[in-house]
Amino acid sequence: MSRTTARAALLPLLAACLALAACSKPEVPEHDNPPEPQAAAQPAELTQAIEQPLDKANAAQAATEAASEKQDAAIDAATGDAAGN
Repeated sequence: MSRTTARAALLPLLAACLALAACSKPEVPEHDNPPEPQAAAQPAELTQAIEQPLDKANAAQAATEAASEKQDAAIDAATGDAAGN
């Protein structure tokens, strides 16, 4: 066998070995560590941050409704329409 023939016979064998090596499963790490949480807010702080704007909105709504009732009463008193007709 000449060198060229020997190389030609080894080439498919080498290609098959490389293909098999490339298809092997990657190594699994011994243990996976989950990432550390990045949220610094405590649950109480988060609850307060959510409830604060809601409380402010509820207070504004109550003030608006009270002003509306006062205005309706003033209109009724001015027009003499106590029944709302």
